[in-house]
Amino acid sequence: LSKKIIKDKIKLTASSIEENCIPENILYLDDWKYFHSQYNQNNWICIDFKENQIIPNSYEIKSYPFGINEQHPKSWVIEASNNKISWFVVDEIKDCNCLNGRCVSHIFQIKNKSWQKYLRMRLTGPNFLGLNPLAINAIEFYGILFK
Repeated sequence: LSKKIIKDKIKLTASSIEENCIPENILYLDDWKYFHSQYNQNNWICIDFKENQIIPNSYEIKSYPFGINEQHPKSWVIEASNNKISWFVVDEIKDCNCLNGRCVSHIFQIKNKSWQKYLRMRLTGPNFLGLNPLAINAIEFYGILFK
């Protein structure tokens, strides 16, 4: 879906934002538009499905446009909520090498499937450069969307 179509269907937020690397950049099909948080721990990016709910089956992450052993995520959780207060883990990845490269994509399966209004990716450890920012080109969830 294009940015124009999807912007009315979802809202993107983040724990922090590095200059010009806003969450909405994950909606572009452009390697050089990416999301990058600040250097705090536990950084996250959240998708609010607004008036809809989703039962996620899987998700795809595309790494940002820098080389091997840069700020690509390697340990994270995908968390879900219906109120943005209580979050629970639907998938957990530890020390994954799948995204360690320039604009690499990988699909991950969701282990705990249920109806949700909010989904977020949250780093649980340092990236390949040993720092804490969350930097990704894109994240996309696959599943069943309901009004």
